[in-house]
Amino acid sequence: MSEPVMHTAADAARTPNDSKHIPASAVNGLTIKILRRLTRYYRKWFQKQNHVFVHRGPFEPVTASSCEFVRYEHFEDVPGHVREAIEFHGGQKALEADRREMEQAGAMWVAILDQRLAGVLFTRCGREFHRWFVKLRDDDIVIFRMRTYPKFRGRGIAPSLMRNAMYNSLHHGDNAYIDCRVYNIPSIRSIQKAGFVCIATMKPISRKEALCDFR
Repeated sequence: MSEPVMHTAADAARTPNDSKHIPASAVNGLTIKILRRLTRYYRKWFQKQNHVFVHRGPFEPVTASSCEFVRYEHFEDVPGHVREAIEFHGGQKALEADRREMEQAGAMWVAILDQRLAGVLFTRCGREFHRWFVKLRDDDIVIFRMRTYPKFRGRGIAPSLMRNAMYNSLHHGDNAYIDCRVYNIPSIRSIQKAGFVCIATMKPISRKEALCDFR
């Protein structure tokens, strides 16, 4: 036999709607989730454009940064602690994507601060592209797949990492290019701080359209 249910005076006074009361915190959390989802959909369907930036030089060395900058051309050369940090921040999927870029003529540049991985970006030479937003020359570079990890944001790491990559990759007459979504304000600010200027706003180009021999 089941245990009897005890009813109190408070139970008798409770209205049917009381049992359906939803805490305000739950409503606010649900509202935030809905707004975030709507924002993603809006960006996907109505802000599906990229700003295209160019840096035509001069390309100067980075002198006022406390970071150590390192370039890796082959995934096998990337140290274990760097791989572990990439996987920690972005998961196995991010690490595999970085591996694929290096297998397809991408060079990885990393910023190390206080013996920890602070930022990553990739460059690829113009000769490796079948098509891009603008016409590329063989020795131009495109910067892509750039990120600064959360604990290091707001410290000028991304602009320094870009300037370092340009200084060590380009010569007089070469150009550096980068693109990003029109709504990515933090990236736009970093790109402009590195000396880039916006030259176009265009629809994105797929990886398959862009690369020569890696489709």
